[in-house]
Amino acid sequence: MFKSGREWSVAKIERLKARRSQLADNRNDVNSRALYGESIAGKFREATGYDVPLDSFDTNVKPPVVFSAPTMEQASDWALLNVDEEAALIALERLERCMTSHEGLIGIQGNTHLGLHRSASISLAGLLKVAAALDDTVVFFPDSCRAAIVVDCYRHSSMRSFYSIYVKGNEVVDCLGKS
Repeated sequence: MFKSGREWSVAKIERLKARRSQLADNRNDVNSRALYGESIAGKFREATGYDVPLDSFDTNVKPPVVFSAPTMEQASDWALLNVDEEAALIALERLERCMTSHEGLIGIQGNTHLGLHRSASISLAGLLKVAAALDDTVVFFPDSCRAAIVVDCYRHSSMRSFYSIYVKGNEVVDCLGKS
């Protein structure tokens, strides 16, 4: 029923630790954004067709679709793994044909210091170029449906790039099955 003094103190200490950890994370995000933000934001030109200023990325916007499984592959409704650029571009062209709108949010998957940018015109092939330029995982959340399209790029030791594409959202996956 009532917590003992010791249980109360332990709970209070745990809340304080969590608060301090959150404050430290926030400071790290601010520092990382100041150090790397402009450079990263500039790479998104390939996906949007225009210069994307750092201040257009909003850290307060939460992703509309969350990948909750331990791995992207497990969390996705459709995945294409470890393919070369040509195969990735073909898949992205298929996805592009499934899109009813090219408006939405873009960003780096799991990146808390950059945030998300709202764009009126996204090129999925451009997302591949952004992922390659950053050697990272970029994400697009289309406004037209509750979905996420993720493009992951990683360099092999031979400096050759490999790509994986993940899609979460039944509307897009159903369209892929029909195309």
